[in-house]
Amino acid sequence: MKKVGEQFISEVDKNRAIVQYLWRIIVILSISLVVLAISFMSIKNTVKVKVELPGKLIYKYAPVVVAGINGSNEVYYKLWSRYIVNEVSNFKSTNIIKKMDLIKKMMSPRILALKNKKLNNFAKDIALNLVDQDFKITKIKIMNKKIKNDLIDQAAVKIDGFAKQTIGRKHFSKSCSYDLKFKFIEGVLYVENFGTNCF
Repeated sequence: MKKVGEQFISEVDKNRAIVQYLWRIIVILSISLVVLAISFMSIKNTVKVKVELPGKLIYKYAPVVVAGINGSNEVYYKLWSRYIVNEVSNFKSTNIIKKMDLIKKMMSPRILALKNKKLNNFAKDIALNLVDQDFKITKIKIMNKKIKNDLIDQAAVKIDGFAKQTIGRKHFSKSCSYDLKFKFIEGVLYVENFGTNCF
């Protein structure tokens, strides 16, 4: 028969062995976590996502969109340019202020703070002068681009087209263009600048 003290020492030894085993598991899991974190940080800058969609919906000559964490291909910029200009350039004097909100939402907070007053004045002037416009895109050109790791991380895009305008009761038609400047930051495409010579 075991003495009380021996039984207590036996329990302490058993608990000590379990604690040492658990500490080894914690150390192994911590090392694994550090290795996984370092691996993630090293591959996050090289991740690319390739999406293929029907060419008719995207861009009839280059139906492949490539986008990564720090940039994308030209098709991606052209798609966003087409979308933004279609939304913002086809307006009535009653909804131009709401349409300009799209540009504001796509700007980084730093750029929006600099451009907000100018964009608001532009929209107010159009609304006050009772300007309506229908704009048909004829050509989208990448004017300047900055390439990093085979992807474009900054680009200036010119969107040429034909505008039919009504100012008050007068009707005008003319060729004009919209200019957009984009910047890719951590997987998000931001509008850096917006302008037009249609007015």
